[in-house]
Amino acid sequence: MSGGPTFEVTDPPFNATPWTTTAVATQHPNSLHALKSTPARVLEETITNSNTIFGLHADGITFFPDITERVANGNFSRIPVLAGTTENERDIFLVAQQIAFQAIFPDLSTLPSLRAYHASEIPLIFGTVTVPFPNIAPTPEELALSK
Repeated sequence: MSGGPTFEVTDPPFNATPWTTTAVATQHPNSLHALKSTPARVLEETITNSNTIFGLHADGITFFPDITERVANGNFSRIPVLAGTTENERDIFLVAQQIAFQAIFPDLSTLPSLRAYHASEIPLIFGTVTVPFPNIAPTPEELALSK
């Protein structure tokens, strides 16, 4: 979840409005298959430009309305989760800091002026520095940090 590891668990009825807004804006109002084939960059721009917000929906399969009870009963997956924010993420949003990732590698950023921003640490933490930019050779420092 973006913004940090805490969130309020609610169980409202499913809200299809964000999906409908996105489908109409990408000119696929009646075809889930066509919407799925829309390039990710187009979806990202459409959602950003329309200020569409997708919320959590307690479906009882992937997200549960009774998290507190499940934790108390030990009924949850024991999967490690990496949660936190980057040092300069607050430049755009007001967030609570959990970790402080401060590394700035301009060659690994599409917007170097943002410095350390949300998800900029992912290629380094998971050792995939060559994946986002296959035509740019990582620096020795980037390789060392990603190990």
